[in-house]
Amino acid sequence: MAYFVLAYVGFGLALLGIGLLQTHAGCMFLLGDCYQPTLPFYWFEAKVVVKLGLTMLNGLALTFVYSNIRETKK
Repeated sequence: MAYFVLAYVGFGLALLGIGLLQTHAGCMFLLGDCYQPTLPFYWFEAKVVVKLGLTMLNGLALTFVYSNIRETKK
């Protein structure tokens, strides 16, 4: 489970970086939609990739927890 915690820290830093870049560009929200012309064109896709990666990490962590619980009951 320590690896998942490290991965969560990495994703948290990535989301913090996204939020800081968006506020620096003049957006009102940290992770919401931002339509500033100063942002790179690929920024929306980067946010989607980070959010999907975090969702996959959550699913993977739940799968490992379920398999560990099931394995200990045997």
